[in-house]
Amino acid sequence: MSGSFITPRIWSRLILGTLLVLLFTLVPVLAPQAPTAHADTSLFAEDFTNFTGSGFAPAPSAGQLDSDLWRVNGLSDSPTTSFGDTRNTGDFARGSSAGGVTTGGMYAFDVGSGNIVLGVQPGGSDFTPGTITLKLTNTSGSPVTELDIAYDLWYLNDQPRANTLNFSYSTDDSTYTPVAALDFTSPEVSDALGWQSVARATTLSSLNLAPGASFYLQWTGDDATGSLNRDEFGIDAISVSVPSAGSANLVISEIMYNPASTEDNWEWVEVYNDGTASADLSGYVLDDFNTVAHGSANIASGTIPAGSTAVLYNADDVSAANFEAAWGSGINLIAVTDWNAMQLNNTGDQVSLWDSFASYSGDHQAHANAIETANYTTSSPWPASNNSASIYLTDPSADNSIGSNWSLSQASVDGAYQSTAAGGNGGGDVGSPGGVPGGSGDAAPSISSTTPADSATGVAADANLEITFSEDVSVAGNWFQVSCTSSGTRNVADTAVSGGPQTYTINPTSDFDAGENCTVTVYAVQVNDNDTDDPPDNMAADDSFSFTIAGGAVGCGAPATLISAVQGSGSTSPMNGSTVTIEGIVTADYQRAGRLAATLCRKRTPTPMAARLLPRVSLSSTA
Repeated sequence: MSGSFITPRIWSRLILGTLLVLLFTLVPVLAPQAPTAHADTSLFAEDFTNFTGSGFAPAPSAGQLDSDLWRVNGLSDSPTTSFGDTRNTGDFARGSSAGGVTTGGMYAFDVGSGNIVLGVQPGGSDFTPGTITLKLTNTSGSPVTELDIAYDLWYLNDQPRANTLNFSYSTDDSTYTPVAALDFTSPEVSDALGWQSVARATTLSSLNLAPGASFYLQWTGDDATGSLNRDEFGIDAISVSVPSAGSANLVISEIMYNPASTEDNWEWVEVYNDGTASADLSGYVLDDFNTVAHGSANIASGTIPAGSTAVLYNADDVSAANFEAAWGSGINLIAVTDWNAMQLNNTGDQVSLWDSFASYSGDHQAHANAIETANYTTSSPWPASNNSASIYLTDPSADNSIGSNWSLSQASVDGAYQSTAAGGNGGGDVGSPGGVPGGSGDAAPSISSTTPADSATGVAADANLEITFSEDVSVAGNWFQVSCTSSGTRNVADTAVSGGPQTYTINPTSDFDAGENCTVTVYAVQVNDNDTDDPPDNMAADDSFSFTIAGGAVGCGAPATLISAVQGSGSTSPMNGSTVTIEGIVTADYQRAGRLAATLCRKRTPTPMAARLLPRVSLSSTA
């Protein structure tokens, strides 16, 4: 693949009218400018340094892109193309530019300091809508289930029209799955800021790409709001990689070996997963140092997510319900049987975890095959027992074989608390079962309130939005999206965001439409808490709230119909002959016997908008 590539902003433009589909090869083969592989996880990387806007060809010359990989649709010279086509003239090869162009087509935009991006200038018949496709194939020889996608999106907001750039992906180049968190809409109101960029990144999960299978990334662009000319867009620094395979790293992080409550009923062991993948404990074995061996695996099932803990408890004598009655709900409990053959020693013991009964057999005293071991004592530097409290690892990354890295649990310190006298527990035990080692039981940040409230009605068209989180947070990138039934989509770039770190105010640059319904979605991965009691860092899941804009009662009290709905898109109004109520400014009234009768109205909005000449319909006028 040779040739320059258009910058992210330019690419945004391209996307506005075009859908960019990226089909990548796990071991990319591009000619002559092949994407370079970085380590053994990079599938595709391109910065468009050599692209000169000279078009696309299956055997690309210098300055061109490989059409076996790239496909552009939506340009007036040839609205529909195929991979492998030669497209090196007209709309497909507009050359190099620093921006400020008006002719629609594909460019190599220099967004500053020689940074070249794959760019597009949308026009009335170019990229509105349109598509760009980059095709890759899984040549890794192994199935792929996850992909990390990253790119820079550039835009030159020099025109009074907003366009969208939305992301999706596909395995068949037919059905695409959108990723709303990566959507982008350029501001409608132009500015003189020059080229600007936003970084985009996501991880695509639950994939099933067999060796040799193709995959497509897609950006779809189109007109959004406003009129007249359109901004330039570009894309740059595209990176596609397979995340390194995650692995679990289990750490014994808390031990209740000498509770005040009945022993050995209320003994338990907490295990923390310090890895990057969940750990399935099905078929595992938990045991201490003694002469009596288990006859089979004593953990039937249980999973510990990455960054989380589980409490392995004595299921012979205590039920999960009783444990929760004493210690509270929300603890990840994993039942351990044959605990009576173990019984933790109060003066010191070796506790270990094996990942199978086969690895445990014959190793119950040596513990040589155990995947995790904690060998505690009650002598310094280990904390002394007080006959009621657990001992816990103060730092999950610390060596748990060193006694000074452990502390005796104290109520209200590092999330520890006293058990309740319930479920057979005596109520005098102290510990933090299920908490992150050394943490304070930190909860994930969440949305505590919004203005407008969820399901609110009668919201003013010029209203600001407020989102208050449960704690101080930092937000990044396109952390929210406002989707409305009439006025369309608003992202961070279409608003002025102020406030923080707990309450954020969102002031849209354009008013909402009367009577429309809007939904605000906050994306969990873009919201991080500011504390150090981690994990968790991010919100647990995306959250949203909806509201309805006041719209209806105008003049006589009937709901107003949008002027655009009356106007329609053809030569005849879709409401011809109907009686409707509109809200607007009447600028002219043509009424003459035997001639065309019409009313010229302008929509009441601070956003410049063309006048609407309404065909002959029965109108209920309002002030």
